[in-house]
Amino acid sequence: MNEYIAKAIPQGSSLYYSLRFIAPKQREAISYLYAFSYEIEMMVSEVKELEIAERKLNWWRQELQNLRDGKPQHPLAQALLPFLQEYNIAATILSEILEGIARRLTNPNYPDFKTFSEQHYRAISSFPLLVNLVCVANERPLGFIHDLGIMLQTIEVIMELRNDLRHGYLYLPEQDLKAFNISEQDLFNLNMSDNLVLLLKQLAEQARNYYNQALTKLETNQHHSQLANLIMAKLYYQLLAELEHDNFQVFSHKITLSPIRKLWLAYKSYWQTGRVQNLC
Repeated sequence: MNEYIAKAIPQGSSLYYSLRFIAPKQREAISYLYAFSYEIEMMVSEVKELEIAERKLNWWRQELQNLRDGKPQHPLAQALLPFLQEYNIAATILSEILEGIARRLTNPNYPDFKTFSEQHYRAISSFPLLVNLVCVANERPLGFIHDLGIMLQTIEVIMELRNDLRHGYLYLPEQDLKAFNISEQDLFNLNMSDNLVLLLKQLAEQARNYYNQALTKLETNQHHSQLANLIMAKLYYQLLAELEHDNFQVFSHKITLSPIRKLWLAYKSYWQTGRVQNLC
């Protein structure tokens, strides 16, 4: 496995199992595309100095131009080129992903959930779109892609709250922090309060609403092409249930699903999707 894919989609991860049941060539294409999103996210998340981060982003902006010209230099971009050509994917889409993630550097604060859902962008948010670029030739369910992306990123923000704070980033909506009387200092001190639990419960409910809303926007005959997305949605929905069951104690330990449980849920989604397809 390519080192960039291994880093972005480690064995045992939700992403890994979401891609297990689709065609190998599609899996490889999505994996390289996602590895690009992940590479940009890690750059934004881990580089402390804004000037250095901007310099790295500018290098990637130029590399994406090289990719458009068919002359990429970075190994990841070189690996992407044949897949962009085969699936007729414009390199401008990668530029949009880059700029979406880069906005977190210059505009890391969100006044309310609406702004957060529209402007906050993580690598995981791109997954539904990347699946559609590879697996769907036309008639892409844009409403489903949009709502699933918000559901995934909202759960990711809850899960990664401790890690984000340790890197100096706070992505919770300011309106919610005020409503629940939570100070930024308490958060950066990793103080888990009853009010923070209530805020995270509210975010969890919003994520669940987007999940339910997304499913209503998917036609029965689209389930097969959306298999990777449906598996991902199922895994994150179950993870959401685990977060709730653990009362959102994300500061004390990492909350996750075991690999065997992920595999079972992924296989169950695969089996159910096959049954739905046979009924079409």
